[in-house]
Amino acid sequence: RVQGLSEVFERYVKNRIIAESISLPAIPDEVLNRYPGVVEAIAKLEEEGFPILSYDASLGGNYPVICVVLFNPTNGTCFASFGAHPDFGVALERTVTELLQGRSLKDLDVFTAPTFDDEEVAEHTNLETHFIDSSGLISWDLFKQDADYPFVDWNFSGSTQEEFATLMSIFDKEDAEVYIADYEHLGVYA
Repeated sequence: RVQGLSEVFERYVKNRIIAESISLPAIPDEVLNRYPGVVEAIAKLEEEGFPILSYDASLGGNYPVICVVLFNPTNGTCFASFGAHPDFGVALERTVTELLQGRSLKDLDVFTAPTFDDEEVAEHTNLETHFIDSSGLISWDLFKQDADYPFVDWNFSGSTQEEFATLMSIFDKEDAEVYIADYEHLGVYA
């Protein structure tokens, strides 16, 4: 359940950030350094010539979401990956892992360059493209020095039950209804 709810937040926040051209705060190095495995993965990508920017996409600590952007300096394009989980470290790791999920470094020339045309970024077809393969347009506003929200060193982690309750409380604050269907097939819970 926690994973399913996290996926909902990831998609909601990603859509909102892209559609509204929201500028995100960078995750400070001292916070990133708490996660040496992630820092090592980022360093390997950067050694291959791909600059990586890591952002707090929690929109002021309200959602358990991270954004990591990979730049391709050979053609000026970028790819924004989003990930969510109540534990900051898990969300960060998932976001970095998803950067290359199903791709090789040779496949990184299919993305687009950031744009100043925020109307085009907010178009339905662009948002849909982001949910298909994340190859849609990103606004240059995402990278502004003056972020629209402050960095928050958030952490919603706890036991599975506590994480579920915390995520449900976020939906309650949003006055959003949540429908859950639990299935078990051949002894496997889904």
